[in-house]
Amino acid sequence: MKQKFAQKYLFAIEGDTEKYYLEWLAKQINNTPNATSKCTIPSPQKGKDPSAIRRYFNNLYKETVYYLIDKECYNDENEFKEFLRKLTPTKREKSIVFQLGYSNISFELWILLHKTNFSKPVEKPKDYLKHINKAFNFSFENLEQYKKETNFKNLLSKLTLDDVKKAIERANEIQKINKHTLQKQSFCKYEYYKENPSLSIHEIIDKILKDCGIY
Repeated sequence: MKQKFAQKYLFAIEGDTEKYYLEWLAKQINNTPNATSKCTIPSPQKGKDPSAIRRYFNNLYKETVYYLIDKECYNDENEFKEFLRKLTPTKREKSIVFQLGYSNISFELWILLHKTNFSKPVEKPKDYLKHINKAFNFSFENLEQYKKETNFKNLLSKLTLDDVKKAIERANEIQKINKHTLQKQSFCKYEYYKENPSLSIHEIIDKILKDCGIY
């Protein structure tokens, strides 16, 4: 059997559920016989300080780093813009380039899209929970319970790569609607929408699936 080329993806994340999801995604791709490449995701670096993340990766790699964030973690627009400014490399930091994968308001939106369309604005991440419970047939009482490693991995076990493809389609539809109804923001070459739901994480996941020959 011909050995598959390994596609490597570097990630920075803010929470553990993103880590569990990326591990699950790589495993699903690597267990797919028709995949043309292997998916390799070294352990993601966790943190909200782009400078610290950049220093870590600068010592090891000279590549793109995909930074997954929840927009709700930033209290106001100025704080979010300051984060984006820190993502932009200085002349001495050109070796590491960050690509933003945001979820507005949180990563729970991306998870929910694997099972259902969701285009309703919410105020807090916990507002997604009842919809996640319904879509996945769970009864989590709070986000802490939902995010517990065993519980979240049990949720992931109900997903397939076909669900990932559907999530990408649903996210694209959300962004298509946003394009015609909202004003896209741009700061330090990063684009986003202030309003929720909106996201760009699906663009990164879509690239991974295509790179690995899933479709």
